Amino acid sequence: MNGRNSDFYLLSDPGSDRLQAIPEDGWGPGGANPPRCTTGGHARCVTPPGDAYLDAAANVRVSHNKRDEDLIWTWPVRQFVVAHDRFVARMQSEGFSGYSLRPATVRFRDGSLSNEYKRLLVTGWGGLARPESGVRLAKACPGCLFQSYSPLSDAGELIDRDQWSGEDFFIVWPMQYFIFVTGRLAGFLRSSGLKSFSLHILDKETKPLVGDCGFGVGSLGENFPRQLALKYGGPLGIV
Repeated sequence: MNGRNSDFYLLSDPGSDRLQAIPEDGWGPGGANPPRCTTGGHARCVTPPGDAYLDAAANVRVSHNKRDEDLIWTWPVRQFVVAHDRFVARMQSEGFSGYSLRPATVRFRDGSLSNEYKRLLVTGWGGLARPESGVRLAKACPGCLFQSYSPLSDAGELIDRDQWSGEDFFIVWPMQYFIFVTGRLAGFLRSSGLKSFSLHILDKETKPLVGDCGFGVGSLGENFPRQLALKYGGPLGIV
């Protein structure tokens, strides 16, 4: 295993489609149909979204009645996570960093609505994917903010520690819908008794990251608070 990223992990869903949620607002927090690029038809890539989209309540529904899920992962159209208040309390008590919270509700199969959840919005920054990982800009749309990147071939080469903000939760561009965590946080999660997630060490064979598919992205501000998107993405031209 490559030692460069040996203390970083991918935090992902538990692998059960039955436990995944669907946004009740259609597209995701904030709802509404996004504008489309007239050149390539790319959605929500015409102008950088503002924080109103991120601040809107994340209302999701699940096809089960399990009240003990600590994390609920959504899919499709874009993945985000809602966390039970007990998960949030544990994270706060341990002093983990790199996230903020937004309002959320979960509607269960029996129709009951729970307000005991928050959207977990990752605010830590892991920088640009290192080119040694295989991820490189392949094409940029001339009509909007959309960019496509080549597939990841080696997750062990993904993270540049010099770009990392040092926080426990963080994202890496252009994989802004994947959640990366430190070894300290991964160790806590494994021993905590919390559930509804999986952890993957970053190495050459990491699933579900490494594969034949590349990454298509718009603005960093789609999933990152505007102030932070400007701070980290402004100099890189990815706001």
